[in-house]
Amino acid sequence: MAPPHRCVALMAAVVGAALLLTVDANVARVRLRSTWDAMEDHVFLRSFILSEAKPFAISEAGRVNTLKVLQAFAAALPSLGWSGGDLCSWSGVRCLGDNVSVLLAHSGVSGTLPEMPDDVDYSMVKLDQITIFTQDSGITGTLPSSWGKLRKVRTINLAYTGMSGALPASWSSMEAIEQIIISSSQITGTLPESWSTMPKLRRIYLQGCNLHGSLPESWARMPSLERLSLQNNNFCGCVPDSWVTSPTLLMGVDARHRMGNCSTAQPCGETSEPDPVISSSSTSTTAERDRHSTTTSTTMPTTSTRTTEPSPRPESQCNVPNCTLCASDESVRCSACADGYVLTDEGQCMQHPETLEAERFTTREAEQLNTLKVLQAFAAAMPSLGWSGDDFCRWRGVRCLGDNVSVLLAHSGVSGTLPEMPDDVDYSMVRLDQIVLFGQHRSVTGTLPSSWGKLRKMRALGLQIRGSAARCLCRGAR
Repeated sequence: MAPPHRCVALMAAVVGAALLLTVDANVARVRLRSTWDAMEDHVFLRSFILSEAKPFAISEAGRVNTLKVLQAFAAALPSLGWSGGDLCSWSGVRCLGDNVSVLLAHSGVSGTLPEMPDDVDYSMVKLDQITIFTQDSGITGTLPSSWGKLRKVRTINLAYTGMSGALPASWSSMEAIEQIIISSSQITGTLPESWSTMPKLRRIYLQGCNLHGSLPESWARMPSLERLSLQNNNFCGCVPDSWVTSPTLLMGVDARHRMGNCSTAQPCGETSEPDPVISSSSTSTTAERDRHSTTTSTTMPTTSTRTTEPSPRPESQCNVPNCTLCASDESVRCSACADGYVLTDEGQCMQHPETLEAERFTTREAEQLNTLKVLQAFAAAMPSLGWSGDDFCRWRGVRCLGDNVSVLLAHSGVSGTLPEMPDDVDYSMVRLDQIVLFGQHRSVTGTLPSSWGKLRKMRALGLQIRGSAARCLCRGAR
């Protein structure tokens, strides 16, 4: 029988999930294609929470060829400390089912990303996720074009690294890739036309980079594309009509590309000064402005005074409801909205029309009462939450969707201890199914309460706190 809580010990999943969690959204009364729902098919949770963990089993050829690829990472990033042949025992490597993932969030690694070796049968490589996600990244250099050989990789997440150079056109060979996240990095160049042929690519996050050129009409032809985030770059021209009229695409682009005069105010192929990317580690000069203003080709710019040091993520909390990423130096202007919301010209997040057919939150009175008692225990142990009254669906960080209640407090700045569960509760009636509590500034201390074993309906638990409670992402038995 499975233990009541099976920790997957995955800090990377907890941090990566922060890209999608919306802390302060007030969406209690309707069911959206919510940020947590999006996490089900996003960077981490499909493999590690919402599907049964299967014993790792691959063929010897699969193991040998996958090992060669990971050894290339070990050589390029010696701080990983990977050695020997048991790749599943290496720090940051996860082996589940027939897949291998490299998950290095806040790992302190440094070096460059490796080119892929030649003596490998890539049809046998079982690597499906590559995540190197950290604010204090020592990862520099360019994106390897040879990664196009990785035909089975589904997710690449290099957000907040010091990566520079262009987006490789050769990555269009990645037949299985579903998500590419390279936001808040120093990548330059244009959006590759060849990416329009990627059959399974669903989500692209490239906000806060140094990209320039036009927005390619051909990208609307990606058969699976659902989300596209391109804010805070140096693009020219207008959003293509094919993007606007797509029935499935939710996009985030700067307002100037949606204005009526976008073709003349931000012309492509003419000398103009683009709005600079807001960055505390960059300086703009005439040479840099010239770099961006006269080309829409994929030729790499050669003159720049921009440092390759990564732009630090702002310390201030994002205060825009339903926003997953605020503008670089503002807490009240959004750059990327949560699933089910679209970005307005004012930098706010507006509910997408598709959510009007949402399923309303419905629970019985007994379920509401018992769930309230549990949440009141959190309120007492963490006064900084500011929870009061009985309408918990309106409380900050509480989500009521369908017949479930979630506590989602990513980067929320709360402090206190985790509460023991009260005795006067019928836990069969408690609808709490997810608790996520983590952040950059960990002010929650203490131990993991043993009484949380009473929460029989819990499906996901993500914690990053101080004390004897280790960082982990757990899945509860149901």
